[in-house]
Amino acid sequence: MHGPRHTRLRADTAAIHSALERLVDDAGYFAQPELYRAYLSRMLAFHHNLDEAVPRAEASALARWRIYEHAAWLATDLRDLGGAAEHPGALVQRLAKLRDFDHQIGALYVLVGSGLGACVLARRVARFALPAGRGRNYLEGLCRTTSWPAFLAFLEAAPVASEDAVLAGAHLTFAAILDTLSCAVPA
Repeated sequence: MHGPRHTRLRADTAAIHSALERLVDDAGYFAQPELYRAYLSRMLAFHHNLDEAVPRAEASALARWRIYEHAAWLATDLRDLGGAAEHPGALVQRLAKLRDFDHQIGALYVLVGSGLGACVLARRVARFALPAGRGRNYLEGLCRTTSWPAFLAFLEAAPVASEDAVLAGAHLTFAAILDTLSCAVPA
């Protein structure tokens, strides 16, 4: 289902989405286990910032799509792989705009959509010699819980007041993840 809201979001975020994919590839986050740990740590930092910026009580849309489970999956993976959470910059004030329902819908486009790419990334991680069942909760959780067709139906039906705010929420989310992942990658 490619309704008008999805079509606009896809077209208007194509450049920043491509930039994020290039960054992940160029940083080598899925080339070796040490860099994968850095990816997990930085994504956990993003989700901690998101969770602090948008309390669950103000985020019915985020909670419906299980976004608040992401931090727990990431923390488990880091614990399993001997990593620690990084805190590369405070995003809380920037992400506070996502308290607004319309901005949340845009954020969800990015966060739920990440489950599509997570399945590809999970196959890359499978090449690492990780302990059985360890270090894969986040990516496998995204793969397991993403129902893109159901989300697209929700996206198109969501009663938003401002299409521009939806787009702004998507851009804000992509930019925050890009900023978090673009910290200097450890050698």
